[in-house]
Amino acid sequence: HAPPHARFAPRGKGRHNRAMPPVVTQTPLTPDSLAALGPRWDAFAATCGASFFQRWTWMGAIPFPHPVLIEATESGQTVGLALAGRRGPLHLSQTGDPVLDGVFIEHNGPLFAPGRADVCRAMLRAMRPVVLPGVLDAVLQAARGVGRVSHLQTRLAPVCDLTRPAPHSRNMRQRLARSARDYGPLRVERAPDANAALGAFELLVDAHTKTWRARGQPGAFHAPGVLAFHHAVIARGVPEGTVDLLSISAAGAAIGHLYNFRQGATVHTYQSAFAYDSATAMQRPGLSSHIAAMAWYAVQGVTRYDFMAGDSQYKRSLSTGSEPLHWLQLRTPWDPRGWFK
Repeated sequence: HAPPHARFAPRGKGRHNRAMPPVVTQTPLTPDSLAALGPRWDAFAATCGASFFQRWTWMGAIPFPHPVLIEATESGQTVGLALAGRRGPLHLSQTGDPVLDGVFIEHNGPLFAPGRADVCRAMLRAMRPVVLPGVLDAVLQAARGVGRVSHLQTRLAPVCDLTRPAPHSRNMRQRLARSARDYGPLRVERAPDANAALGAFELLVDAHTKTWRARGQPGAFHAPGVLAFHHAVIARGVPEGTVDLLSISAAGAAIGHLYNFRQGATVHTYQSAFAYDSATAMQRPGLSSHIAAMAWYAVQGVTRYDFMAGDSQYKRSLSTGSEPLHWLQLRTPWDPRGWFK
C-alpha cells in the first residue's frame, strides 16, 4: 500500500522535451478533512462535465471508513481528483464493504478535464491495485493502458432520447394504450422539499421491500447504512434540484413512485416501486409511470432518460439505445492475480 501522502512522480525528463506527466498523490483523510473537501470537489467537478454520481451530493454521502484522496497536479494546479475507500485494494468511489457498496454506483470514474486521458491514466497507474465499479469506456481503455484488467463485467444501460419518438413495438404500443385508457389521466408530482421527499422515499421503500420480499429477496434497502446514505443524498439533493422523488397517480391513487437523479439534461432512474397488487389485467403501473415521467421531464428540457444498468424487458422496450458500463479490477502488469479472468 502507498504510505500517507505518497507521491508518484515521473521517473525522468526524457530526451524529446515531451510534456511531463502529472504528479499524483494519495492522502488519507479524516472525517473532518473529508467533509471540508466538498466545496473544492464540486467546483472541480463542474469543470469536468461530471455525472451525478461524481458530484458531492453522492460522493459526500458515502460512509468511507478509510477514505483516500487521489489528486493529480501540474505546476501546482489540480487536474484530477478521485476518492477511494481502502479495504485491501483501493475501491474507487466505494467503501470496499459489500453491504454499504450495495448502493450501486454507475457513471463512475476519476474527475479529469475532457480530453485529458493522460491524467486518467496517471491516476489509475498510481492507484493500482484498484477496484473500478460502473465506469465508462474511457476509463476502461485508460485502465488497459496502465495495467492488467481482471474480473471484467460489462452491463448495458438502456437510455431513451426524449427528443425523438421511442421505437415501441406494435405490441408495446397496444399495451401502453390499453393501460392509458384503463387508468385515465395520470398526475406526476415531485416532492417539493427535503422533508416531503423523505416521506415519499419511505413510501417507496415500503412498497419496494414488500414486492421483493414476496419474491424471496430482501430488496435494495434492507441495510441501515444504505438507508442512511440515501437519506443524506435526498436531504442535500432535493433542495438543489438534483434529486427527484416523484409520485404518479391515477384518480387520486398512487400507481408508482420514482427515485431519480438529475444532472443537466440527463435523468437517471435509480429506484422505483409500483402498485402491482391493485392493478387490473389491462393496467401496467411500471410502464405507465415511466411514460408519464418521461413526458413530465421532457417539458422541463430533459433530453436523456437513463434506465441505468441491468437487462429488463421494459427497459429495452422504452429505450432508444444503450451505453456500456464496466465493473473491473486493475492490477499492476506483473501481478499474477490479474492473469485470471
